[in-house]
Amino acid sequence: MRRWTAALVQMALAEGAVDRNLDHALDLAAGEGGADLVVFPELFTTGYALERAAELARQGPGTLELLGRWARSSGVRVAGTLLHPWAGGVANAAFFVEADGRVLDLYPKVHRFRPMDEHRYLEAGTSPRVWDTSLGRLAVAVCYDLRFPVFCHRLALSGAVALVVPAEWPRPRTRHWEVLLEARAVEGAWWVLGANRVGEGRDARFEGSSRVVDPWGRVVACLGDDEGAIVAEVDPALSAEARTRIPVFDDRVPALDDPSPLS
Repeated sequence: MRRWTAALVQMALAEGAVDRNLDHALDLAAGEGGADLVVFPELFTTGYALERAAELARQGPGTLELLGRWARSSGVRVAGTLLHPWAGGVANAAFFVEADGRVLDLYPKVHRFRPMDEHRYLEAGTSPRVWDTSLGRLAVAVCYDLRFPVFCHRLALSGAVALVVPAEWPRPRTRHWEVLLEARAVEGAWWVLGANRVGEGRDARFEGSSRVVDPWGRVVACLGDDEGAIVAEVDPALSAEARTRIPVFDDRVPALDDPSPLS
């Protein structure tokens, strides 16, 4: 499988301003020409304007159409999340747009973050999701999903070579974000691509620290707390090497993987 490049876009958001955020995101991405995949932060077109979720979600399908046209004209793939109609309500839905403009299956975020009222406004997904893409098999975890190691381990067992993590991870827990990205990379022996928001939200400040972590847990590219983008090369062979040299997938005991509490 060939090597490819990922560009992670780190940006400030205007709450609920879909067109403004989308234009800004594409401007930042356009400066990283040559990338095979562009990853935007979680809810990068709206931020956490969840009290307007039903209204803003109606723009979700149109936004995906626009991203499809942009991907096709730019020859790049795009990933992120947005508010999208789902199951009679609204989901925080992760998407992957192929370079030919096709939108692959949406992934509604499974783990809703109660401190940000996601459980009040958003429908929950019911299962993990992997995408079979022109870059290989990729998995997705959205922000809070990162705190659930069994969930992420199931994704790694699917054979995915990289985990895409769009996020709005706030300042008091930035170190958690950094440690968890590295831990998930080591546990899954795969690449982890974490794109986070920056700037002020209504109830929090976001410090970015977007980063690319390789299958050995090494941070190969990262950003501070400013807007911008980073580009890093992803070598799927490194994931295969890590899984061969330390064969945790082969040595695991599936009967003991049940996350139920011990009695």
